[in-house]
Amino acid sequence: MTEFLSRPWCMLAGDEEADCMLAPVVRALHAEAKARGLALPALEGVGGPALHAAGVTLGMTLADLTRPSPLPAMFRTGARVKEAAAGLRAMRPGLVIAAGWPEFTMGVIESIEAMRLPVVVLGGPTAWVWRANRGERLAQLVRRVLLFLPFEEAYFRAHGAPCAFIGHPVTEGRAGKGEAARFRAAHGLAEDAPLVLVHAGGSAEDAPRFLPAFAGAVQALGREVAGLRAVLAGTGATAPALRKAAPRFPGAILLPADAPDALFDAAPACRLALAAADHHTVTLAACGLPMVLGHRISPVAALFARRMMALPHVSLINLLADGLAAPEFIQDGCTSARIGAALALLWRDEAARAAQLSRTAGAVATLAPPAGARFSALAAAHLLDIAQGLPPQSDATEEEGDRP
Repeated sequence: MTEFLSRPWCMLAGDEEADCMLAPVVRALHAEAKARGLALPALEGVGGPALHAAGVTLGMTLADLTRPSPLPAMFRTGARVKEAAAGLRAMRPGLVIAAGWPEFTMGVIESIEAMRLPVVVLGGPTAWVWRANRGERLAQLVRRVLLFLPFEEAYFRAHGAPCAFIGHPVTEGRAGKGEAARFRAAHGLAEDAPLVLVHAGGSAEDAPRFLPAFAGAVQALGREVAGLRAVLAGTGATAPALRKAAPRFPGAILLPADAPDALFDAAPACRLALAAADHHTVTLAACGLPMVLGHRISPVAALFARRMMALPHVSLINLLADGLAAPEFIQDGCTSARIGAALALLWRDEAARAAQLSRTAGAVATLAPPAGARFSALAAAHLLDIAQGLPPQSDATEEEGDRP
């Protein structure tokens, strides 16, 4: 226990979502450590404004991860991984806590494997989407995986990774608690002004591929719905693509990428959403928005995906719903005409809206933390259990003593 608590802990937040998600975990860590009579070590690492506000000393910021570089994306990521790994070697932390952008966080973890530092990953990398040996590799690298999705437990345990489901961060955030009136007032919108939320997801490479189809679909809906305006949302990664595409959307209102909470006030002001078919669909479902989903990736990536993936749906909300709760339009199917028709149906058909909302609400309900606990409190308890050498708070049978 002394070894864990005598050296700083390293927080690795790979993106804005991880930064926002880890901040309440940090606050819960302080509360739990105080309740246990422990002195929490200094918290340092990589993150953004949320972790900084929570008291984490940042040696590298999210802005550093995305700063312009003449290198291609692959090599740019490798350079950031190398820089962060060098910082960890100098720090020799007692515990490494990682979340978000797996190309970065898992790259760092693999780079420091020889140090045999104890590593905890929050949010299982989607190894279950791809090859089975990715789960086995993760088991070699980490002390424990704290999972956001209930169906992941069976996969990770089958591949030898100690894990526990702690609920999804969306259950603790502001999703479904926003104030539409505040959003409308901030943008000078009438109470009955028709709005559609367009979410570009989190992939800077993919967004430019599908945003033109999204714009055409919203334009088509605008020909049926007088005065329609599009509220554009995304992440820091997709912000440049959104800014470039904004003039093609009717009456575009661009939400600031550096204020993620803005989405939660905008969502209840909108009648429906058009979104990238990725994990952000869970947030939109938690906001109570009916949605139409679309996505395009590069032809080469699509070829590999068809060979390696064995999933019935692409979006996380449909995987959780175990069926096509929200219509998906992928690759060649992601066209303005098809998406526009689906948007028009969902705009006017109350029965279709109600049916989708019932299914997506049921899917979101499966993400609730066990035993009515809070996501951040469970995460903090697991981290401190590891520091104190206590067994995992789950029925997992794996021995952890010999892990890194």
